[in-house]
Amino acid sequence: MKKWLFLILAGTMLVACDPQDNPNSQDIPPDGTTGTFTDARDGNVYKTIQIGSQTWMAEDLKFLPSVNKPIDGSKQEPHYYVYGYDGSDVAEAKAFTYEGVNMYETYGVLYNWSAATTTVGTKATAQGQVQGACPDGWHVPSQAEWVQLECYLADNGHNYDGSIGWEENKFKKIGKSMATADGWKSSDTEGAVGNADYPEYQNKSGFSALPSGCRFSYGIFGDLGINVSWWSATEYQVFDFNYDHAWLRLLQNSYNILFYNYWRKDEGLSVRCVKD
Repeated sequence: MKKWLFLILAGTMLVACDPQDNPNSQDIPPDGTTGTFTDARDGNVYKTIQIGSQTWMAEDLKFLPSVNKPIDGSKQEPHYYVYGYDGSDVAEAKAFTYEGVNMYETYGVLYNWSAATTTVGTKATAQGQVQGACPDGWHVPSQAEWVQLECYLADNGHNYDGSIGWEENKFKKIGKSMATADGWKSSDTEGAVGNADYPEYQNKSGFSALPSGCRFSYGIFGDLGINVSWWSATEYQVFDFNYDHAWLRLLQNSYNILFYNYWRKDEGLSVRCVKD
């Protein structure tokens, strides 16, 4: 976990917000509007939440057409994982429990980037919205759409300390607002996701993040209770001539911010879908 965190911190960059992050339209449901969506592919029912002009699933994706062992990895072919499960049977994976918790039902599926975006090969060429593993009418958020979410929350009262917006060269303090209190390892850091302080800000956004951990590129699961990472549909292309990396977002139990970084495409991370 220390290596993961070091690389997250080293690769994290500050994001500038666009004035259009707060559009005003009569067609947009009120902020905080909740709903449900049924995935016709497998019958899974997802909670949804309106945050600004975006409609997000309030749960991580569970689409599981096949399942891989953690030791099996690929940067090019789609791979799917259920945390803690070391087999290849989809029905078994969906029923698998770890420390008394059904991992599939609670945390969803971990996807390598090819599975998340349904992109086969080393370089993705799709432009615009990438549906990927998301159901019809939804897509894997781009880097820009994650930025839009982050900026909206910071500008609309979701910093844990009550501040609005952010100071130049400082992070937005929105982590607690994005996460439930369930499953996170405790932390003494002020305003951190895993700290019980400022309870009025815990999951204020309704995004309902849970600490699902990940499948590391070297073939093991880790960081359950410590962090959750979500893929973006955007590749990292700066000095990455092999197109081996893509952007992600991460919440960590002992921090109060939403990190972003690029990571190898063979990592197994969560997917959070946003509506078209």
